[in-house]
Amino acid sequence: MYECGTVCLSLPKTNGGLEPMWSPGSSTMLQLLVAIQNRFLNAKPLFNDPTYALMRDTQYGEQASFQYNEMTLIKSLKTMLYTMIRPPKNFEDFVAGHFHNHGRGILVTTCNKKPCSVTFKNELARNFRPVAAAFAQIGAVGRTILILKLKEDEVILEMTEGTICPNTPSRN
Repeated sequence: MYECGTVCLSLPKTNGGLEPMWSPGSSTMLQLLVAIQNRFLNAKPLFNDPTYALMRDTQYGEQASFQYNEMTLIKSLKTMLYTMIRPPKNFEDFVAGHFHNHGRGILVTTCNKKPCSVTFKNELARNFRPVAAAFAQIGAVGRTILILKLKEDEVILEMTEGTICPNTPSRN
């Protein structure tokens, strides 16, 4: 995925990769989905880009991968917020149900990160209040108080039962 939002997806074995050869007449949708899963749903998807593949296990490459993953989390939060506020037509109930059922886990996974960069902390702090408010509005967090704590090299989300309160992040 490029900065402009363009997604480039190479079919299996059409770019010299190790995946099984793609044959339009005989390959299955399962093969395509498994290839996508292997290529993108892993801990370091940046290295699937031929530009960065050669940088794997180098200090620069690992740092680029770390930053890419952090920004992917932030962009995912922004996309979730947009989707909750403006769900696709005819999918309103599905979107509300999904985020109602999974909102707490999404917040815990995204907001408890160590180590993290200053850029990640700042972006998370900037986006936390509207995201927490959207989750609260659809009932994803129940009567939970959400407090985002930004420490030197980590982010911690504290959840306490009480009145819903998407707080302004505190800096300790």
